[in-house]
Amino acid sequence: MMKRFALLAATLLLASPGWADGLYALGELGQSKFNLDTSDVDNLATQVGGTFSKGETDTAYKLQVGYQFSPYWAVEGGYVDLGKASYNFATRLASAQGEYKASGLNAAVLGMWPLNDQFSLFGKVGAIYAHVKAEGSNSLGESESFSSNGLKPAWGIGVNWDISAQMAARAEYEQFHELGNTETGKTTVDLASVGLAYRF
Repeated sequence: MMKRFALLAATLLLASPGWADGLYALGELGQSKFNLDTSDVDNLATQVGGTFSKGETDTAYKLQVGYQFSPYWAVEGGYVDLGKASYNFATRLASAQGEYKASGLNAAVLGMWPLNDQFSLFGKVGAIYAHVKAEGSNSLGESESFSSNGLKPAWGIGVNWDISAQMAARAEYEQFHELGNTETGKTTVDLASVGLAYRF
């Protein structure tokens, strides 16, 4: 489905006069935060006298291609790697650990508000076709792994700074909602990132 969408978008661009005037490539680096619901494990650790810890932040990155139709509208999409979250649970007799990873292909429509010749604010709405993988193991040698793929909503806000006619810097905040399923567990992931765009 995503391959067909990308082919259709490319065909429309190539068929449009002056299509390259609004085309840009974007790379961003930032930090993600997984909002894992671990209340059941927290309660279990308290009941059995164990310890539970989790790491919900990680390095994330995005590689995007976009097209700006006017000073007010653009579309973009590409690949997003949201990194991973991890957890550790331990008692005097045993321990367990696990990881939760998320990545995917995304697409969004941007609405922009120019402030002056260099700066503009934007909001974006779209979706991510997310691949989620959850893995766990314990000190008894047992392990399990679950994965899911699904289309999920996403939104974001940010600011663009036009450094030159071809280069622009961007800072933004995004949310990717309810990634995963009942087997992997669901989580909303926040992403704060900065990057550079190059206009062709």
